[in-house]
Formats: sequence, C-alpha cells, structure tokens
Amino acid sequence: MISISSQVEKYRTIVEKKIKRYGKCNTIIIGKFAGKDNAFLIQNAFPIIRKYLDHVHTIENIPVTIHNKLNRDLTVNLREVLAMYNRGIRLIFPDIKYIQRKMEEELI
Repeated sequence: MISISSQVEKYRTIVEKKIKRYGKCNTIIIGKFAGKDNAFLIQNAFPIIRKYLDHVHTIENIPVTIHNKLNRDLTVNLREVLAMYNRGIRLIFPDIKYIQRKMEEELI
C-alpha cells in the first residue's frame, strides 16, 4: 500500500532537493488521483492483506482509478525501493519486514 498526501508543494520541494542531491527521487512521486495532484509516498509504503481493505475510493459511486503511466511509475519505483530495502538501504520508514511477518501469521 502506498500512502497519498495532498500536501503536494511540501513534497515537491523535497523531491527537488533529492533530485539535486542524488540525481533522482524514487521515494516520492507526484501524480494525479481523483483529478488532483497528490504526492504518492513510496517512502511510507507498507504491506497489506485484503482483510484490511474496507472500501474502494469512489466519486459519485464510480471507482477512482490510477492512470496507467502513473501506475507503471509507482510500480517501477516501489520495486526499486523495495530491492534497496532488502539490501539494507532503508528508504522506507515503516518496518515492512515486521509488518509482513505479522500479516503472514494471520494468514496461517
């Protein structure tokens, strides 16, 4: 699950600083959701199981979808950040290994 924030300007500034320092930013992606710019916070991503999804986000009873290009960008960057996390580079704030273990225990 990737968290979303409407504080786009705050995160746009952080993205710009990371790009200046590292040449890219793969932990925060700015994109449209429900017709508005939002910051997708890969740095706050966490595992989840279906049991904890209680609804689909809708507008006028129509499910809101993510544009294919944004979905691809999020997927590519999440995979890259997770690969780095698994190599010991902590770019994700939550302890996803702990959360994943707890969720796996629930499924048993």
